[in-house]
Amino acid sequence: MAVSKKSKARKKRHKKIKAICLTFCLLLVFSISIFSGFKIGTNVNNKNVKILGSLMNDNKSTNNTVDKNSKPKEANINNKPEENNKAENTKDIPKTENPGNNNESSYNGEKEPSKPAISNVSYAVNVEEVFKKDGKKTAFLTFDDGPSRDVTPKILSILDKNNIKATFFVTGQMAEENKELLIQEYKSGNAIGNHSYSHNYKKVYSGIEGFKQEFDTTNSILKNILGENFNSRLFRFPGGSFEKYKNPYKDYLRGKGYVYIDWNALNGDAEGVGFSAERLINRLKSTAGGQEDLVILMHDAGGKKSTAEALPTIIEYLKAQGYEFKILK
Repeated sequence: MAVSKKSKARKKRHKKIKAICLTFCLLLVFSISIFSGFKIGTNVNNKNVKILGSLMNDNKSTNNTVDKNSKPKEANINNKPEENNKAENTKDIPKTENPGNNNESSYNGEKEPSKPAISNVSYAVNVEEVFKKDGKKTAFLTFDDGPSRDVTPKILSILDKNNIKATFFVTGQMAEENKELLIQEYKSGNAIGNHSYSHNYKKVYSGIEGFKQEFDTTNSILKNILGENFNSRLFRFPGGSFEKYKNPYKDYLRGKGYVYIDWNALNGDAEGVGFSAERLINRLKSTAGGQEDLVILMHDAGGKKSTAEALPTIIEYLKAQGYEFKILK
């Protein structure tokens, strides 16, 4: 009997152990299944988030798609144009230290506009050769102080219709404000020259350092917009180079390998405000005077709407007089 009781007690203990083991195994399996389900659900959710983010980025991308060194011979006329209608700009000149890294001044469209290779075209003439007598009548249309939104597009359209190129002496400030127009001028095969940054006489002619800052800043801006391969050696002094006090600035330009040129004819659009197109046409005719080579001063700054209005008639007149149109280099 004693043996039988011991055997029964042993069996009971075995059953309890088996029950405990079974319960533990069930709990373990249940815990593993819950944990695995949570992880799988998390992976699925992450995957959905990634897909959604990709779709949102694709939509953004779709919604944002855009259709896309010698001194030149100087010429003058008896009556130099007055610049009394130019308001001096008081905007500070930006620092010239590495201006190419200034993102606010960077053009965010084309990385580098295609170069018209002006140095190789037949209609480009070295400044030093402009006034050499060769029996041919040549007209150089030059526009200062732009580009501007209200005048420059009209002038470019007129030039294109007549298959004529011109030389634009731009200010750095206006180039920054109208980058797309500057690129349009350049890609159309027109010549681009430096005309200081601010056109503010007090800054431009404050001394060599002030002049250098205006000159260098504009050069940096032009390269920043038109690409590092852009090169021009053209400069035009605000107000012209006539005065003796500008001689040190001329020396500075020569030392940098630049050339400057004034004009020997003009339409008078800088001599006052609100002139009619007819007056500008007559002024051009009176200053041209049948000269063999004409470097004509005009302006495409804002407000010079009469210049654009007079330009078609001026071109017709010059053609009738036997002039061929070329650009400066």
